Amino acid sequence: MKEVFVVVGKKPERGVSKTRLSQSVGEEKALKIYEAFLKDFFTRLKIHTSFPILFFGSSNDGSGQSYFKELFNKLECHDIKYFDQPIGGLMERLTNIFKRVEKDYPGVFVHLTGTDIPDFPFKYLHEIDYEKVNLGPDDDGGYYYVGTKAKNHFLFELPAHLEGSESLLDKTKILIRNKNMGLQEIPNWSDIDTLSDLKFSLKRSGTKVIPYTHRAYFSSLKDSLN
Repeated sequence: MKEVFVVVGKKPERGVSKTRLSQSVGEEKALKIYEAFLKDFFTRLKIHTSFPILFFGSSNDGSGQSYFKELFNKLECHDIKYFDQPIGGLMERLTNIFKRVEKDYPGVFVHLTGTDIPDFPFKYLHEIDYEKVNLGPDDDGGYYYVGTKAKNHFLFELPAHLEGSESLLDKTKILIRNKNMGLQEIPNWSDIDTLSDLKFSLKRSGTKVIPYTHRAYFSSLKDSLN
């Protein structure tokens, strides 16, 4: 089975990145912490992944490609391919990303996640079923991971009758059942949006796992005391 790892993320920018975290620690510190997320995530991704990595980035000022290419060079992640994200809302963007991947890599199995989890649980990928749609639930009613074939971009094309009070995770499960496809759930994991999320992640994963994030957080504490 051919596989690719697709990552979707944003360049650290004021007023856009980690806005909920910035409410607690300030915008400048939140941006530094988010950049630490990126360093930890891509450093670990390089170690845990043996197949092509495709990164779809975005920025408000148009400098996303130059920013991430410089970051990847510093981290010695030279094999990561950069693409600008398509325009549109999140689900529309994911639909078009999957269509692009299917065009470039016909029949490929896609591992999809974002950059908000520096301690992404790569160990859970051993539990996926390549014949099913694999979802990793998060704590917000969505999912932090999708594993499926690129042709299954319908997962992000939620029909109008599913719009309602159900969570994104529940809507996606309904859609999968309606398509008569198998579903495999890997264990729950949470991304980082708030200060409490960050503190939980630091307890969950030590300095050996996410060293950049630990350093950025404790540096922000020292700055607050000065």
